[in-house]
Amino acid sequence: MTFGIVRPVVFLPSNAAAWSEERRRMVLLHELAHVRRGDAATQWLARLALILNWWNPLAWTAWREFLKERERATDDMVLDAGARASDYAGHLLEVARAMRAAPALGWAAVAMARRSQLEGRLLAILDSGVNRKTAGRASALASSLLAVALVAPFAAVRAQDAASQAVPPDVDATIRAAAAQKNHEMLDKAALAFEASRQYETAQKLLESSAAIREEVAGKQSPEYGIGLMKIADLAKVRRRSAEAEAFYNKALQVLGDRLESAPALMYLGLRKTSPAEAIDYFQRAQLLDPSLAGQAMTWIAVAREREQKPAEAEALYNSALAAVNPNSADAVNTLQLLARLLNEQGREDEGKAMLERASVVQKVLSEQAAQQLQSSPTPTFRVITRDGQQGAMNAAPAAKQSSSNVFRVGGGVMPPAVLAKIDPEYSQEARFAKYSGTVVAYVEIGPDGIARNIRIVKGVGLGLDESAIAAIEKWRFRPGTKDGVPVTVAAHIEVNFKLL
Repeated sequence: MTFGIVRPVVFLPSNAAAWSEERRRMVLLHELAHVRRGDAATQWLARLALILNWWNPLAWTAWREFLKERERATDDMVLDAGARASDYAGHLLEVARAMRAAPALGWAAVAMARRSQLEGRLLAILDSGVNRKTAGRASALASSLLAVALVAPFAAVRAQDAASQAVPPDVDATIRAAAAQKNHEMLDKAALAFEASRQYETAQKLLESSAAIREEVAGKQSPEYGIGLMKIADLAKVRRRSAEAEAFYNKALQVLGDRLESAPALMYLGLRKTSPAEAIDYFQRAQLLDPSLAGQAMTWIAVAREREQKPAEAEALYNSALAAVNPNSADAVNTLQLLARLLNEQGREDEGKAMLERASVVQKVLSEQAAQQLQSSPTPTFRVITRDGQQGAMNAAPAAKQSSSNVFRVGGGVMPPAVLAKIDPEYSQEARFAKYSGTVVAYVEIGPDGIARNIRIVKGVGLGLDESAIAAIEKWRFRPGTKDGVPVTVAAHIEVNFKLL
C-alpha cells in the first residue's frame, strides 16, 4: 500500500522478499501509479467528504465507486507500461489472497487489492477491448470546462436560494419520519430547538410540515390545525414579520374561534388595529378567554382610551392593570411607564416621576446581572445614527467590572471601535400602538471580528423596544477596537433612540 502525501512511501508485506522479480515489479508499478496520480491526497479528501455526508446513502455509493475507478485507473497504467494482462491478473489475485489489511490503515493508506473489488477489476484487466491510454491535457481541460458549464448554473441557483430554502437533509428525514408516523409533536420539538438557535427558516419548515400533519389527521377545521397555525404565527412574530404573523393569526382565529388558544392572537391583532374601538374589542375578547392576560389587556385598553381622549378611564385601567400583573415583571414596567407618560401629560410630573422610579426599580431587578457590570464614570463618546434621523451615542465602557479578562476599555493604547455598517431597529408593534418613544442603553462587547456579543440592556424602555435594539445591534458590523494596533475585544455602551416621527 501507498502512504503519505508530501513524501509518499510504499509498504510491502514481510513475505515480499520471497516474491518473484516479476511480481515485485508489477506491485511496485501499481503503487507508483498511485503516487503519480496523487491518490493518497484524494483518499483523504474523499474520506472527509464522506464524513461530512455520512447520513447520505449517495455519499457511500460515490465512495465505493471512487475506490473502484481509482484502482482500475492504476491497473490501466500498469498494463499501458507493458505488463501482460494475464500475468498481472494472476499476481493481483495472489496478492489479494494473502492480504490482511488492518481497518485503521484503510483510512490513510491506498491498498493495492480489496477482495470486494476484485472480480470487476480482473474482468476489466482481461478485457482486451479497453482503451488503457491516459487522457491528455486537452481532454482533461475539456472535461473540466464541461463540468464547470454543467455545475455552475446549479451552484448559482443554490447560492441564491440558500438563505431561504436550504434545509439540512437530516431535517428532511425527520419530516418524512414524522409524516409516516403522523407525529406532529416530533416536528414541534425540533422547531423549538432550531428557533432557539435562530435557524428560523428551518424552524418554519418544520412548523409548516407539522401543521400539514395536523390538517391531515384532524381536519382543516380542527383545534389541532388551528394550534399549528398559531405556532407558525408565533414564529413570524419572533422574526418581526408583522404582515406574515397577522395573516397566520387571522387564519388561526377562523379555525379556533372563541377558545383559550385564541387569546394571544387576539392580543396581537388588537395592537394592529388603528381604530381604538376595534382594538378594545379584541383586547376584551382576549381577557375573557384567558384571565391570565387581564393585566396586559387592561394596559392596552387604557392606551386605546387615551387615544379616545378619555384620560380618567385610562388612568383607572392602568391602575387596575398594575394590580393584576406581577409587580416584578416586564408587563409591570410597561404599564408604569405608560401611566407615567399620562400623568406627565396632565401636568402631574411628581406622580409621573414616582411611577418611573418604580419602573426603574423593577427594571433593575430584571436586569441585575447586566446592571452589575455598569460603571457610572464618564467615558469617551462617538456618535452613530439610529432610527428616524435620531442620534445615538456609543461610549467606551469602563473596564473595572468586565465579563472577561480579555475585554478592554479605551485608553492606555486601546482605541475605540467604530460602526461600519448598521441597520435601524424596528419599532415594536406595542410601542407603535402606544406611540411610545424612549432611549435604550445596551452594554456590548465588540470582538476582533467586529461583531457585538454579550449584549445586555442597561436601561430599557419596555414595550418590545429593548428586544428590537438587541436584534439590530447583533447585525451591526464594527471596525474593532485595537490595543497597540492589534484588534481586541472592547466593551462599550450603545444608546438607541426610538422616536416616531
